[in-house]
Parts: sequence; C-alpha cells; structure tokens
Amino acid sequence: CCPGTFNCPEPNHEMLSDRVIYTLSCSSAKELGPAVIEANGISYIGYLPYLYISVDEGEDLDGAFKDIWEGGAKALIDGKTTGEAYNWVRRRYEYWISYWENNPGWEAPGMLWLLKEDYNNLKIFGKRDARIRSGKRIIEQEISET
Repeated sequence: CCPGTFNCPEPNHEMLSDRVIYTLSCSSAKELGPAVIEANGISYIGYLPYLYISVDEGEDLDGAFKDIWEGGAKALIDGKTTGEAYNWVRRRYEYWISYWENNPGWEAPGMLWLLKEDYNNLKIFGKRDARIRSGKRIIEQEISET
C-alpha cells in the first residue's frame, strides 16, 4: 500500500504470526519481512530491494522465472524446510545464470542481469528449519480437539 495514494489501514502484520511466508514482490523484505518476524512469524522469504522478471515469452525467458519461483513454492508444499526451499531457489537461479552464460544470444545480457539481481536480492528471515503445515494436519488436529 502506498501512503498518500490509497487509504491504507494500519499495519496488521500479526495476521502473519505463526506462519511461513514466501513472497514474490518488490521490497517485501524491507519492512514486511522483518515486521512479520517481529510479530512472531516463523520464517519469511522475500526480495529486497527489487524482484525482476523478463516480459519476453519463452521457455528459457519468462519460463526461467516461473521455474524458479514456482519451484520454491513447491519445495515448501512438498515438506522442505524454509532453508532448503531458499537454497533450492538460489540453486535454480545459479542454474539459469549458467544457462545464459553458456547460451549467448541477444537475450543473454538482459537475462543475466535480471537473474543475477534477483539472486542477490533474495532474502530469508526467521527460522531456516521451519516447514509449512499441511491443511490435513490442521483439520485432523481440529477434529481430535472436538
């Protein structure tokens, strides 16, 4: 929310307490990430200052970002820890950087710049050994408590 542009409600970071958060947003790690951890969030993966993407379509262009970002979410859903998911995302950036270093073309300089910037801008706060909770476990817990 941009102060002065929209009517922004007061921050409500406590809504994200006791949670693992994975964001794909510019500057999310500047204020939101630390605020979530301060409000007892478990772990936060985000970007600071910027998150870039290629708008050129192609399996090795915008598809590279989809591979990286979707893979991070899948790693968490598959039960990986936040540290493992964070490291997985970093390795995928490294893979695509190597790909573009070895496949020169008109797209290579731009893709390398975008990928390297995102790689350097990726941040993690909080616990690295945290896992997201599956909905199944939460439902089973609610049933057993009734």
